[in-house]
Amino acid sequence: MAYTHPEVSSGTDTCGVRVTTGPPINRYYNQLQVLAALHDHALWKGVGGVYTELGFEAVNLTPDSFYWVKCGALGTSIRSYETWMTFDGSIPAMAVAQITAVDASIASGRAGVRDYTRTHFPAGAADRQLFQVPDVPDIVSISSALPKVLAFLEMPVIGEGTLDSPFRAELPHDIRGNKDLLAWTCSNLIPSDNSGKPRHGTAIVTLLEMPYREPELAPIGKILEAARDMGGLRLKRKKAIDQALKMDDRLFIHDLVECKEHAADGKCFKEMMSWRIHNLGIPEELVLPENMQMYIKERKW
Repeated sequence: MAYTHPEVSSGTDTCGVRVTTGPPINRYYNQLQVLAALHDHALWKGVGGVYTELGFEAVNLTPDSFYWVKCGALGTSIRSYETWMTFDGSIPAMAVAQITAVDASIASGRAGVRDYTRTHFPAGAADRQLFQVPDVPDIVSISSALPKVLAFLEMPVIGEGTLDSPFRAELPHDIRGNKDLLAWTCSNLIPSDNSGKPRHGTAIVTLLEMPYREPELAPIGKILEAARDMGGLRLKRKKAIDQALKMDDRLFIHDLVECKEHAADGKCFKEMMSWRIHNLGIPEELVLPENMQMYIKERKW
């Protein structure tokens, strides 16, 4: 589990933070890219030099402004946050992830930070923020609330696995100028093989709650209608969960569903701990009991 908190100025460059392994460098990372037409806050994974988009948020970032970004991985729950930098330069609480995705491609790793142009990074600022322990509890908390899932879709996977054309779910768009009227914050379940390529030709897309959605953007009903018109299939929650577990045998039921019945007696904890150690090959010392207890009680889907 790792969160990093670099201060970034987003102009035309791309910047973000990552949870990474290496070598070779396999990583989850988020990025802000102001001039992106479809979305400017995205969550990606890179496995074996192949790139997949795990989720995105259309936030309409303001050029030449400062933002805080945060990226974390807890179990198979990958989370991305962004927020305005306050005028006094203090670190704001980022208590709710804007993007949360489920992915089991990278079993363990550590935090890192990268700026693709370094145009707006003051010398050493990223390192100072990376190792600084903020005074705001929510910044380092792993119990941050997850956005509510509003709907599940099964959509085709498109792309070439490159930075310019990552593997991603095919979704409807209605671009007017630099704004996509059908944009909706979502995440994509796209399991990868060892080479980073998708295991299946379809993705499970979760449409996530957007508390501050701009009024000119289409309502969720229009999104679902447009997805259906292009061949997408809407799934009920149980069907989406069952299908996800079939699509990726590295996922355990509590990677998606919270534990209720056996939370008190510790049965869920023991099953999840055993799964990660024996099925994913994760050393027992890397599975922190306090994090696992919190993780199994979260409703990811």
